[in-house]
Amino acid sequence: MSEDTTRAEITVKGKVQRVNFRNFAKETAKKYHLLGTTRNVPNYEEDVAVICEGSIPIIERYILALKTNARPPIRIDDLQVHYTTPKGEFEDFTFERSTDLTKALGERLDCVLEFMKVLDTRLEEINHKLDGSRLNTARGSNKKKHSRSRN
Repeated sequence: MSEDTTRAEITVKGKVQRVNFRNFAKETAKKYHLLGTTRNVPNYEEDVAVICEGSIPIIERYILALKTNARPPIRIDDLQVHYTTPKGEFEDFTFERSTDLTKALGERLDCVLEFMKVLDTRLEEINHKLDGSRLNTARGSNKKKHSRSRN
């Protein structure tokens, strides 16, 4: 651990539980070579705790990446950061799952449901665009046929 290493204890508020945020936080942290963990905050319905160790500039870039790269259904309303002395306890970046198997299964099913909703919305948008494109193509074909029949 270098001298410029610090520990950031981050509380993330918003729609961040049961939407795959912890995995997103882990994958983003790995891109910045940060060590730490993320877990759902007990006693709250929507908060997630992220603890990471690294240099302050890297941690600040990580936090910015969390804010700017989160995709629906994830929604970050607020991020509170507290810097403290690093403990050097992490060898990697992980996320903690619930030890209650029923709750853990529920979290995964909630996550699948949220992604299915997003996928359904995106498919509807694509179909709408395709229908509009087909309609325009059909209109163009009809105009060509109509102008040929006049000649």
